[in-house]
Amino acid sequence: MNYSGVLRAMVVCSVAILALGCSSAKMAQPSTSAAGEQSKPRAFLAYEHKISIRYASDLISAREDALRKACVDEQFGQCSLLAMKQTSGNHPSGEMALRVAPAAVEPLVKLAAEGGTLWLRETRAEDLAEAVADTEQSRAVLTKARENYQRLQERKDAPVADQLAVARELAALEAAFDANTKTAAQQRRRIETNLLTFDLRVNDEQSRGSRIGAAFLNLGDSFSDGLAETLGWIGYGLPMLVLAFVVALLWRWCWRKATRRRAA
Repeated sequence: MNYSGVLRAMVVCSVAILALGCSSAKMAQPSTSAAGEQSKPRAFLAYEHKISIRYASDLISAREDALRKACVDEQFGQCSLLAMKQTSGNHPSGEMALRVAPAAVEPLVKLAAEGGTLWLRETRAEDLAEAVADTEQSRAVLTKARENYQRLQERKDAPVADQLAVARELAALEAAFDANTKTAAQQRRRIETNLLTFDLRVNDEQSRGSRIGAAFLNLGDSFSDGLAETLGWIGYGLPMLVLAFVVALLWRWCWRKATRRRAA
């Protein structure tokens, strides 16, 4: 048998398996790029991006500050800071919600990923076509009603009571128009921009190590708390033990007395 040929084939297969495994691992890791999405005309799609990044514990605050500054200064384009949350301690974390122009999504994600690992990237779109259609239909109805009341208001022969009623209806219509305008503006804003949400957390390996270290540091406190709780349970149960001992003595005395009478 040609052992050298068999050995060479085994080596080639091993190298191929290792290469395939490495390439699969690289494919499984998300890319640090995340391009924004622009809704097509008359599509009325509101895009949202959720980005989760893992860091060393001392980098989270710096990355969140850098993201906040870049958004406030509109370094990469239109950007509004909607929400921001920070937690410190053994497991620091940060959360941010930004309303940004589609072109600003990718540079902001790259900025956030500096020094960290992009853990999760999710993009979804909410279809606002029905909501936009309802808003446009409401505006058309309001416009028609306002035109009718304006024609009634222009009549000079109308009674005073009717004129006052028309004025009240027009005031109510104007308020409805304002609400409709704000709703339409909010819908356009959601369609023309992207919602970008960041979830910044500590690496799992470092998080496990920090939990072990914290457990060692808190060993004395844990021992004190456990000892105090144990003593509390002993103090709580001691009266019951004394009562049980007294009851056992009475039962023993009664039993002996009963057995003596039976023997007699």
